[in-house]
Amino acid sequence: CIAVMMIINPVWAAVAGFIAVCLYSFINFKMQALRWGSAVDGIRYKFAVKSLMDLEARHDQCVNWRPRVLILYKINLTEELGSIKHHEILRFSAQLRKSR
Repeated sequence: CIAVMMIINPVWAAVAGFIAVCLYSFINFKMQALRWGSAVDGIRYKFAVKSLMDLEARHDQCVNWRPRVLILYKINLTEELGSIKHHEILRFSAQLRKSR
């Protein structure tokens, strides 16, 4: 391409080459270097967004769904062994579990 430009008009080929070198040096030295991220990060982001959009579009039937309850409960063995106590939090979780 450069050889054809030189054959047709060497003056304008030199002017175009000079402009190209000036633009390259301006972009290379004056502009700030930006991190655009890697292509793998872009693919991961696109996949995550697509998965979230697919979740919104899907309508599940939640008729038989029941939440699970995790109770972190400290048991004092001396109190429990002395007399059996039914604490309210355990009663409440049993009611949730049995759907009463």
